[in-house]
Amino acid sequence: MIKRLSAIAAVFFLLAFLSPVFAGTPFDSKTAINDAKQNNSDYYNDWSPNVPKNDRGLYYITKSGLSHITDGNGNSYGFLTYGQPHGDPPRNGQQRYIGYTFYGEDYTNMDYPADKNANGADFASKNWVRHPWGESPSAKAVKASNPSFAYFNINPGDGSPEYLTAMQAGILIYGGANANNGFTMANFKQGTELYDNIEQYVHILAPPTQYAWGIGRMWHIENGSLWYVTVPIMPGALLPTTPDLSTNLEIDKFINVQPGRKITSTVAYKLNQDHKQPERAWVRLHHVVDGQEFPVQLTPVNGAPVPDEKGYITLQPGDMKIYSYTFTVQDQTTKILSRVNPVDTDLDKDWDNNRAEAAVIPRSYDIKVKIIPEKYKFTSINGDITPVAGYVDVTRKDGLPGEISATGSIKSKGETQYFEATLGPGEKESIDFGFPARPGTYVIEAEAWPVGTEDIYPPDNRDRVTISVDNKILNVDSEIWTETLR
Repeated sequence: MIKRLSAIAAVFFLLAFLSPVFAGTPFDSKTAINDAKQNNSDYYNDWSPNVPKNDRGLYYITKSGLSHITDGNGNSYGFLTYGQPHGDPPRNGQQRYIGYTFYGEDYTNMDYPADKNANGADFASKNWVRHPWGESPSAKAVKASNPSFAYFNINPGDGSPEYLTAMQAGILIYGGANANNGFTMANFKQGTELYDNIEQYVHILAPPTQYAWGIGRMWHIENGSLWYVTVPIMPGALLPTTPDLSTNLEIDKFINVQPGRKITSTVAYKLNQDHKQPERAWVRLHHVVDGQEFPVQLTPVNGAPVPDEKGYITLQPGDMKIYSYTFTVQDQTTKILSRVNPVDTDLDKDWDNNRAEAAVIPRSYDIKVKIIPEKYKFTSINGDITPVAGYVDVTRKDGLPGEISATGSIKSKGETQYFEATLGPGEKESIDFGFPARPGTYVIEAEAWPVGTEDIYPPDNRDRVTISVDNKILNVDSEIWTETLR
């Protein structure tokens, strides 16, 4: 026989976020139901085929012990149930169930008095049943304990981390506000196995929506008896959201720009639309030269706020603030670096979009080097020296006007040959090389670079090949045949 406990729940990190008043304006029933049908249609429709035939309608119950928990606008939120209150005879004016879930399970009344008080027991120390929807002996005992669990395995939200924070919040908020369950929450905290994995212990009877509490149950075994605790799962409207601040640059690469030229462009900083509150953002822009960051002034565009002395601005949900900036092109490749961070929290949904970079590449030339040996396998007779030869093609790939100088080197057999080439757009110059070699393997390396500027694609400014000299033996003691021409 199952014994029943009342629910528990409340998150210490949310206590400051939630309004401390003890009366709220019930949220609009029609809006709450329409939102649930639109976004949680697996659970919420106009009626359910799984509840008693004459009692299938969907209702929004707003009177509960959780009504005092309100958002920043003073709104409190109810529960979405099918049917009417039912169950054991009323106690303290409350019936045990306020209705049914979509899958026909009894919807526990959060205000129904507990069958047994925990008498100050530590919530986290109880022997809670993990995966009560599973097939372990304890889980089978849970499912056998109540006929309304016929649909127990259908609930797709069971075990989903999607509801982890809402469950943690519900347990701590309700536990802190309702002492009749008798549990203490001292050891239910971040870093403990139960707290960090609470979704693995809570069977969801009805999931939370944006404007309605959800509800679940947990079971623990004590002295061979099975006990349950009802867990309210906090609605989305009461949960603080993590901001997603982002930045992007109008131009993500400045190519072939003239050194000394001043360039003006724009940068944007944004807060995601679905965030619930304004966020202070720390915005900054730098020109990075030789690894050193130089601040770049942000000039507001279209009414964007001027950053304060710390570089902070305030963004409303959905805001995108644009700033212009000007920098001077250097005679080497540099970059523009934009960053944004939340000020009042260490959290952000996506840190990857909190920075943006743009390479600044001055007028850049493109030199390519290709080693072309006469052949890759030479032959030596009886180990004698044989000449190895070839050439190096130095090609200018870019189409920029004017001639440039390129300097390079060819390394082979421990020696270095230096050369210089003058090239116009698309032109090529070949440099010969050669050396005497005996049998063996030889590595030839070559490189070339434009003089006075950087190359736009360094990987092809170098080349490397390996050639071999094979040894062919001729036996001088063998017979020699001669023939006389007549």
